[in-house]
Amino acid sequence: MRPQGRLPGSGALALAGLFTLGVTVGSVGCAPECWDDGLFQGGCPQLDSESASGTSGADSSSTATTELMTGSGGNDDSVMTADGSSGGSSGGPVECPGLDEDLQLPLRTFHFAVEQSDAMTVAFDGSPRWDAVEDALVHPVLGAVTQQQSTARFGLSSYRGAQVGCPQLITVPPQLDAADEITVAMGMAVVGGSNPVADAIDDVVVELDGDAWMGDKVIVLLTGGEPTTCAIPAPANAIQLSQTRDAAVAAVGDAFDAGYPTVVVSVGDDIGEDYLQELANAGGGHQVGDPDVPFFVVHDDPELDMAIEEILDLDRPCSFTLGAALPDDLLPGCTVEVNGMAVAYDDPDGWTRPDEQTLELQGGACDAIQVGDATVEMVCSCDDL
Repeated sequence: MRPQGRLPGSGALALAGLFTLGVTVGSVGCAPECWDDGLFQGGCPQLDSESASGTSGADSSSTATTELMTGSGGNDDSVMTADGSSGGSSGGPVECPGLDEDLQLPLRTFHFAVEQSDAMTVAFDGSPRWDAVEDALVHPVLGAVTQQQSTARFGLSSYRGAQVGCPQLITVPPQLDAADEITVAMGMAVVGGSNPVADAIDDVVVELDGDAWMGDKVIVLLTGGEPTTCAIPAPANAIQLSQTRDAAVAAVGDAFDAGYPTVVVSVGDDIGEDYLQELANAGGGHQVGDPDVPFFVVHDDPELDMAIEEILDLDRPCSFTLGAALPDDLLPGCTVEVNGMAVAYDDPDGWTRPDEQTLELQGGACDAIQVGDATVEMVCSCDDL
C-alpha cells in the first residue's frame, strides 16, 4: 500500500475539523453575523456560481476538507511512492528482480517388482528377458541402479509362484547404494514358475509399509507374462484369466491407495494391452474423465533402458520464475551464479531469459544443478529505477 501525502503539522487537522463543523472565519465589519447551528444557517453570504456551482456552503466545506487532507484539490497526483517522491495514480515502487534458490535433490524410493516366472526365460534381444532386466538395473557400468544409487533409494522384490510356496520372493529392502545387494539377489534367483502379480504386490506393500523412510515411494512392475494368482496358478480359460487380471488390477489399486503408485513395464509384447492399460490406470490412481496413465511395452534392450531411465527421471527443471519482471534495460546489470560460479548471459552454457518473468539455465549451467545440493542466485543492479 502506498502512503498518501498530507500536510505537515497539526494545523491541517485542526482546520479540517473546523470545516467539518461548519465554522468559518469572517472579517470584522458591519455585515450580519453569520451563524450555523448544524441544522440552519443565517447571515452568511451566498457563494458565487464560479466557486459554488449551485452548491450550499456545507457542500463546499466538505470539498475544502478533502483538499486539505490530500493537499491535491481532489486529484491523486500527490500519492507518494515508497521512496517519498510524488507519482501519479499509476506510480509506485518498482521491484528489483532477483533469485536465490537453494536446491536439494528429493530422495525418492523405487522398488522393483520383477517377475521371475517361466515367461522371463523367453528370448529378448538375444538373451532371456530376466538377463535383460538384470543388466538394465545393475550392469556394473550402465545399470540404472548402479548409476543412480547415490541419489535414490532402490529396493527389489523378485517373485514367482512355485509348488513349494506362493508367492516366493527374494527381497532387498529399499536403501541407498543398493546396487551390490540387488546384484546378489538377482544372481540367486531361479527363474521359472507362475506369475502371481496380485499376491506379490500385496507383499511389496507390506515391505514398503515397514520402511521407515517418509519420502515418495514408487513400485516399478517389470513383467513378461499374463498374470496368475496363488489360487489360480495356471488360468485355464478366459474366465479364470479375467479373474487373475482383475486381482492384479485390484492389488495395484490398493497399493496406490496405500501411497505407492505403480509404473508398469511389459518386457516383450505377450501381454494384452487392454489389461496393461487397466493395470497402469489402477497403479496411477486414474479417475473417470482423466487421461489414461502411460505404460511401457519394450521390445529390445535399448527400449528397456530408455523406459527405466524415463521412470527414474530425477532431472531438476532449469527454469525459474522471477518474483519481478526483468526487462531488457536491466539485463546488463544482472549477474547469475550457479553453485557460486558466475555464468554468462545468452551463453550456451550460461543463462537466458525466455520472457520477462523467467530465468533459464542451459547447457553446462543446467547440468551443474542436477547432482546433489545446488544453488542458483541472480542479483540485479536497480540503482537507476
